[in-house]
Amino acid sequence: MTGRAVADFAIVGAGAAGCLIAARLAHALPEARILLIEAGSKRPGLLNAIPLLSGYAPFARGVNWRHPARHAGRDTLLYQGRIFGGSSEINGMVVSRGETRDYLSWADAAGPEWSFEACLDAFRRLEHSTRGPSPLHGGDGPMAVRPIEPYGPLPHAFLAAAGEAGFPLVDDLNGAGGARFGFTDVNIKGGRRHSASRAFLPECPANLTILAGRSVERLDVVSGRVAALLLRYRGQEERIEITRECVLCAGAIGTTGILMRSGIGPAAMLGSAGITPELDHPELGGNLQNHPSYLMRVPTHGGSLRGLLRPNRAVAAGLRWLGRRDGPLAQGLFQVAGYFPAGDDEAVADAQLVLSPALFPLSAPGKPPLVPRRHGVSIAVQQGSPFSRGRVTIQASGRLAVDTGALSDPRDRAFMVSAVARVQDILSRPAFRPHIADPGVFKTVDAGEITCAIGTAYHMAGTARMGRDAQAVTDPKLRLRGLSGLRIADASVMPVIPNAALHFPTMMIAQRASDFIIADA
Repeated sequence: MTGRAVADFAIVGAGAAGCLIAARLAHALPEARILLIEAGSKRPGLLNAIPLLSGYAPFARGVNWRHPARHAGRDTLLYQGRIFGGSSEINGMVVSRGETRDYLSWADAAGPEWSFEACLDAFRRLEHSTRGPSPLHGGDGPMAVRPIEPYGPLPHAFLAAAGEAGFPLVDDLNGAGGARFGFTDVNIKGGRRHSASRAFLPECPANLTILAGRSVERLDVVSGRVAALLLRYRGQEERIEITRECVLCAGAIGTTGILMRSGIGPAAMLGSAGITPELDHPELGGNLQNHPSYLMRVPTHGGSLRGLLRPNRAVAAGLRWLGRRDGPLAQGLFQVAGYFPAGDDEAVADAQLVLSPALFPLSAPGKPPLVPRRHGVSIAVQQGSPFSRGRVTIQASGRLAVDTGALSDPRDRAFMVSAVARVQDILSRPAFRPHIADPGVFKTVDAGEITCAIGTAYHMAGTARMGRDAQAVTDPKLRLRGLSGLRIADASVMPVIPNAALHFPTMMIAQRASDFIIADA
C-alpha cells in the first residue's frame, strides 16, 4: 500500500483462517478494500509440497514461529506456520473434526449456534471429498479431502490388532463418533499438499491486497474502537487505518501477543510489564490448551518407510512423484488414527493416536528429524480433552512468556499412563505382535517417564475463549468484548479443545466468522 494506507477490513495472519476469511470477504463484498497481513515472507517450497516430507516441512528456514515455551518443567519450542498458508503448510495434513460430544462445552459456553449440529454446515462448505455423501463429507467446498493410501503391511496390521482388541474399525473416521480406528483422511490434491493458501487464494482478487513480511506490533484504539494497525516492516513502522473491522487470525499465541501489546488483557499484568492498560480482560492469555503427546517408538522386523531409503526405491518413488504425482511420496506421513477411552468413563473416546509407518529418530527440540535408522512405527498418543491449563503472559521486555501447563493436573498424568497401556495392549495382539522387533515396547511406562518425555501436538487453543458470560474474552459472534471493530477468528476462541487436529475446526471457526462479518456488512 502506498500513500494513505486505508483498509475497510484488515485480516492479521495469512494462515488457514486468514486465507479463508480474506477470500470470502473479497468475493462477497467486492466494493470493500480487503487487506491480508502475514508476518512470514516466504512462499511454500518443495518440502511443503511433497506430502511424505511433511515431517521436515517445519524446519525449512523462515517458515516457523517456533515460540519458546515451558512445557512440563522444561524448555521447548511450539511450532506454528510463519508462511503464506500458515500451519496448513507445515502440518501433518490429517483431517479431523471431532465429534458431537467435543462441542457440547462450546454450546454450553456460547449457545446452541456453536453446537456440533450447527457447525456441520460450515464443515460441509469447507471440503470437497472423494468419499461422496456422508454425515460430514460430500460438500463442494475448496478444501480437498481424501483417504490416505497406506504404505506397506504395518498400518493394516495395526488396524487388525485394534479390531482384535475390541475397537470398531471404520472406513470414515469423520463419519462416526465414539471409539473408532481407521485410515486417516488427508488434505492432499493431485499428489501435493493442499494448503489453505492453495485452496482459498489460488489467485488474488482485485479488491484484496496481501502484505507479506509485516509483523503487527499493536492495535491503535481510539474511543473504544480499533482505528488502525501499527506494523513493523524492515525496521520501519507502518500505519494502516481501518474503517470497518480488524480480524485477528494469528493463533492462540500470536493473537494474544498483539492484544497484550495493545494494552488489552489482565490490567495488573500489563501494568507490571510497563504497558498502559486500555481494556482489562483478566482471562486473556489464560485457558491455554494443547494436546499432550507421548511418542511410542516401536521397532519392527521390516515393512516400514525405511524401505524407501534403498537407492533404487528412492529413485523410483521420486520419478513417480515427479512424473505422475502419485506413489509413496504423494501420501501423508500419518496413516492411521484412532479414538479410544482412557479416562474414567469407558463410554467416552477421550484419547487419540496417529500412527506413521516410520521409526522417528530421537532429536532435540527444534532440530530436524534424521532419516530412520531402523524399521518400525511411531505412534503419537494424545489426550483429547486435558484438564491442565497453561497461560500466555507478557514481560517488561515485551516478549511473551508461554507455559503450556502440560500435565500440571495429576488427572492428566494418570490418563496418559492409561492411554499408553491401551496402545501397548493393541500392539500385543496376534495381528501385530509378530512384527515387533523389541519386546521392550511392552515395558510398563509410569507417570514420571511420561512427564519427562511428554511432547505436544502443537494444537494451541483457548486463550481468548468465546462465551455468553461477561468473563469471556469474545462473544458468540467472535467479537472482542468491550471494544468495537475487532473480531477474533482462530483457535484462541475455543472454550475447550476438541479431540481432533485443529486445522479443520479452526477453518470452521473462520467460516462462521466470515458468515457473521458478511451478515453485519
